[in-house]
Amino acid sequence: DADGDLSKVMSIRDLRNWKGRQVGLPIVGRGYDLHHIAQKQYAREMFDNANITVPDLDEMPGAFLHRGRHRRGYGPNHGPGQPTIHDLIEQEIGDIQNNPPTNVDILDALKEAYSQFDAPEYWDMAEKWLLEKGITR
Repeated sequence: DADGDLSKVMSIRDLRNWKGRQVGLPIVGRGYDLHHIAQKQYAREMFDNANITVPDLDEMPGAFLHRGRHRRGYGPNHGPGQPTIHDLIEQEIGDIQNNPPTNVDILDALKEAYSQFDAPEYWDMAEKWLLEKGITR
C-alpha cells in the first residue's frame, strides 16, 4: 500500500528490471506477467482522445499478475468464474468497434473492473497516474 504516493509504487520499467532478483528467481516468464495498471491499449486511447502526447507507458505503475488472471488463454486459473483483468475491462468498455469509448467510459470501466477483480488499489494507482499525466473526466 503506497498510501496514494506513486513514488512508492514500482513502474513497469522498475518491475521489469527487478524481475524477482530479490529472491534469485525470474518471476516474469514463470507464470507471471507484468500488468500496466491503466491497461496500455486504453491508456493510449485516452491520451489520443485528450490530444495529449502519449507518455512512456512503462513509467506507469505496474503489478505482477498470474498469467491466468492477466489475459486470456493461459493456464488453469482461467476458466468459468475466473475472468482475467483484461476480460473484465473489455466487458465494462463494451463494443469499441461500433461504439468508441470516451475517456469517461474508460475510466469508469477501469474502476468497475478493478472492483470486480477485488483490487480497488489498482484503480487508485491508475487514476492517480492518469491524473498526473493530464487525463481528466
